[in-house]
Amino acid sequence: MYEKVLFNKSVLYFQYAPPLTELDDISLDRLPNPPYKDAPKIERSVYYFWWAFLRENEEYMECCERGGVGELAELYADFKDIRSPDFFKWWRATGRELFREQGSKPIQTLLSANDWVPDDNSVLMVIPMNQDMEQLVAQFRELIRIANKRIPQEISVKSTARYPVHQKPVLTSLYTKLLVYRTRKQYSDLTLDQIADRLDIAQPAGHRAVLKGTKVTEDIKKPKRSIVSRYYREATNLIKNVGLGRFPDTTP
Repeated sequence: MYEKVLFNKSVLYFQYAPPLTELDDISLDRLPNPPYKDAPKIERSVYYFWWAFLRENEEYMECCERGGVGELAELYADFKDIRSPDFFKWWRATGRELFREQGSKPIQTLLSANDWVPDDNSVLMVIPMNQDMEQLVAQFRELIRIANKRIPQEISVKSTARYPVHQKPVLTSLYTKLLVYRTRKQYSDLTLDQIADRLDIAQPAGHRAVLKGTKVTEDIKKPKRSIVSRYYREATNLIKNVGLGRFPDTTP
């Protein structure tokens, strides 16, 4: 779980890393791997790519142009107008409320065990207050670790966000698929081989080129053509499904 402290000192919680700026004091080790070399912090978040893929959904963008009228009007009521390229402005005004955890409960101090109302996501602990703080914190972490093992996995990891992330994201993969889709859209005259060369997409690991005279170039490029085709197909599915409120989902 990630937390984001706002200027008013309130705290929002996210299942995955939210988009951050250089003003956020967080170790880079806690952030997902960058989608590409020297990517800004703001793009080291699945929520950035949710917005970016939704901007490729032509039906949704047309809905924005019509002021929220159309088949995607219900989605527009939540995501609003995303035609501006200023992602962070949209995130502060709209996005973070869609993706933050809604059901986070604060730690409570009870005067009596009788005041505790049991539920599946809480445990009751007795903490001796006359011990060293570091020792208490260490014991607390261990007790929580043990307690988590007793909670069914589907309960312990279930997101309470209005729009939960559909499955664990891989940012490098999302970035590459988005790049392939945008390149083919912008340069419709390029072949899949040329797109692979333009984006420097290598052949899949383990492929062996068969040297057969003049066919060597074709044999080497065929796998690259295949992988570009797959990236484009999966990007198309991502764009379709993000219009249904699911991301990332490459299901046809």
